[in-house]
Amino acid sequence: MAAFAAPPSAASISSAQVRQSAARARLRRAPPPVVARFSIEVVPSIRDVTATEFHSVLTPADSPFLYHDFLAALEETGCATPETGWTPRHILLRDIGDDGGGGGGSGDEGTTRASSPRRKNELVGVAVAYQKAHSFGEFVFDGGWAEASESAGIPYYPKLQVGPPFSPVPGRRLLVPPSHPRADELRAALAAALIQVAKALRLSSVHVTFVEPAEVACLEGLGFLHRLGTRLEWTNAVATPGPRAGRPYTNYDDFLGDFRSKKRSRMRRERRAVTEGAGLDVRVLEGDAIPDAALDAMYSLYRATLFKKWPYGRQYLTRAFFDALKTSPWKRHLVLALAYRRTDAGTNATVAADATPEGSVNHSANDDSGTIVAGTLSVVNHESGVLSGRYWGAVEAIPHTSLTHFELCYAAPVEWAIARGLRVMEAGAGGEESKSERGFEAVPSSSAHWLAHRGLREAVRVFLHDERRAVGEVVSVMEATSKVREKGRVAAAEAAAAAARQGDTAGRLE
Repeated sequence: MAAFAAPPSAASISSAQVRQSAARARLRRAPPPVVARFSIEVVPSIRDVTATEFHSVLTPADSPFLYHDFLAALEETGCATPETGWTPRHILLRDIGDDGGGGGGSGDEGTTRASSPRRKNELVGVAVAYQKAHSFGEFVFDGGWAEASESAGIPYYPKLQVGPPFSPVPGRRLLVPPSHPRADELRAALAAALIQVAKALRLSSVHVTFVEPAEVACLEGLGFLHRLGTRLEWTNAVATPGPRAGRPYTNYDDFLGDFRSKKRSRMRRERRAVTEGAGLDVRVLEGDAIPDAALDAMYSLYRATLFKKWPYGRQYLTRAFFDALKTSPWKRHLVLALAYRRTDAGTNATVAADATPEGSVNHSANDDSGTIVAGTLSVVNHESGVLSGRYWGAVEAIPHTSLTHFELCYAAPVEWAIARGLRVMEAGAGGEESKSERGFEAVPSSSAHWLAHRGLREAVRVFLHDERRAVGEVVSVMEATSKVREKGRVAAAEAAAAAARQGDTAGRLE
């Protein structure tokens, strides 16, 4: 099994490296950003732009984590606020027109305006951004950079973080209408605006995390440094060689067919241990089918798991956020995989309390199926066919806790995704070994970073060069040990060996 530790090069950057790098960086200064024919507005709340206007720059395939109602809920329920170190600094790009008026043409006045008339002051770009007082909740870890920067006497905080909070979800970060006739120019203007805003607010840096690879080149052109990482995702496509290779799975057993028989049997035993051995009833609920009691239970489970993992666990979501989900239109994207312990009729069982500084909180989560004792929260976009797995929690008293974790985080959501015809489940951060064992595979993950201080920028540049090589080695190891492709490799090796034997036999007969 591969070791999934951080690459050796990711250990640290010394303050001496930062100071020594300043001189080498003099000839590598990026050209100053220019934002022409557009106005830049920085708003302190997502409510300062209407949902209709905000969604005009999105596409149906964009992640629900970028939706107006989700971002508003985070701000209004105490999750992403100045008090938690997430001060909203959303950047709006508006087309203020040109000398000819009416929409800022690209030079070809007749064709551009006739085919796509634009409104003056129209919103043509958004960057969901926050002024950060720390680096928690980002999942692209720059703590070593901050430590080196502070050691060299260079304040690292505050900084500008671009992307939705608390979730390592990949997607667009330079939000412009893709069908706009000047979409490339808008992206470049919005990228330049990130630097302008950072300078105006005296921020140390800009960090665009989990950015689409197509946007990286635009950012690199303005002096952003490209950081390459990995994340894991499951893909709905037969992996083993054969006539169905590359086609979607028809059911969960079809997916298990990609594993060798020993592993396939083990995964089936794990599922039986949860449903039969532990006596749990596993259900996957979506959208309006999720009762309020289940959301109450999920909040308690979420907190219980966080505090069991202290000091590593951190609470990003509040009780008010879970309450807001009950009536929010965004609830349609929620998917809960829940484990119920069946109880006798009339028993008033509850989710176990999570003892916290706020006191003991019990939430009854009973229905005809029993009491919720474990669960996961995921987010789905049926338009893009992507399921994003996020939070897990369980009470301590249930048997087979680790197997229940595997069932609710991987097996049940994957089975549900196959039934719904989804194409991808991306599995969030952490747990690489258990995810790889269950068919999730490594895929590249990109982020882009602009640092105002030339010495720190050059030191990070060197660091990223070494880190990229180490990340490539990790990806190679993960690909070589992929369980979902193991059966195919064995079959190929056996076929090659059989062909060699036949060739050897033919040679002897001759």
